[in-house]
Amino acid sequence: MSRLNHARVSHISLVVCLTLFLTVVVACRSEDKSSGTATASVDGTKSSEAASSPPGTLTQVPFTLAGYAATVAVTDRGVYVADTGQRNDVDPDGGWTKLSNDGRAMLLETGATVQKDVATKVGAPISMAVGRDGAVYLLTVVPDRVVQYANGSTTPVPLPFKIGGGLDSWARKIAVTPDGDIVLLTDRNIQILSKGAQAPTVLEPGIGGKMLAVDRRGAIYFVGGFDDVKVIEKGATEPRTLEKKDETDPAKRIVAMAFDSNNDRYAIYATCGPNQPPGQIRPCNTDVFTVRKFADNSTSPTDIPVQGLTSPTSMAVSATDIYIADGKRIVKTAKQ
Repeated sequence: MSRLNHARVSHISLVVCLTLFLTVVVACRSEDKSSGTATASVDGTKSSEAASSPPGTLTQVPFTLAGYAATVAVTDRGVYVADTGQRNDVDPDGGWTKLSNDGRAMLLETGATVQKDVATKVGAPISMAVGRDGAVYLLTVVPDRVVQYANGSTTPVPLPFKIGGGLDSWARKIAVTPDGDIVLLTDRNIQILSKGAQAPTVLEPGIGGKMLAVDRRGAIYFVGGFDDVKVIEKGATEPRTLEKKDETDPAKRIVAMAFDSNNDRYAIYATCGPNQPPGQIRPCNTDVFTVRKFADNSTSPTDIPVQGLTSPTSMAVSATDIYIADGKRIVKTAKQ
């Protein structure tokens, strides 16, 4: 491929930072592009496998990925994963001269041991959501767009979100509400495309959205630019602060969030390991991850001991298990 012009190289280089949530150790750890994903819609109540792993023990779910797991979601049908696909051709200036068009969405049906493709030849999916009707929604870069795959369809239908055109309007995460509304988080705003609407409603919650999740009542949760966790209740237009940044641990942040059928909230927290140089907040030399559960309407968490996570970016919760997108793998652990 011929060298792209300088502007395109710069744009693609930044875009790749969004897609490579899990390669922050290589290029964009300081950008904190984790998660989010949270960030997937969790509509399911079943695990994809008959037996659950013991609480705190990670079991790998049998997916084969070409790139990185951008998002994991769970429904009654099974476990869905958005695979960012293979990337190559880095030029001497550090920009990407090629993004291979092999991103895809996959499904491991309940009880199955082999994945199947739901969508293929997708340009670098960075977030995914699955509706209760089985529709799959993918947020991609190159091109920057949100597309819908109706249940059983392999034809992408672009949705009319307002994205692209500059850093402050880059899309980060998507989610779907129980009513079927599609929620898009960008660096500048939150956009809600109501079911059947021709254009999204745009809310201005602040700059720097990093994590997105929707609960069973339709409330929207996101992390703002100062690492505060905020929530927009269903029908509201202004967010309220749910959880303030931990000033005693400036490196601490939430990288993923999900809700189960009881509306209990699960979150993955990240902070720097004990070998961090004094005064350096980010990037972390090593990361420590903690999984926490908040019962519905509670602010007092229960810690779920999980060891072995390396770079989680998304989580989903079934009736029995917590699923986590962790680099080039999907892992699960039993709920508590």
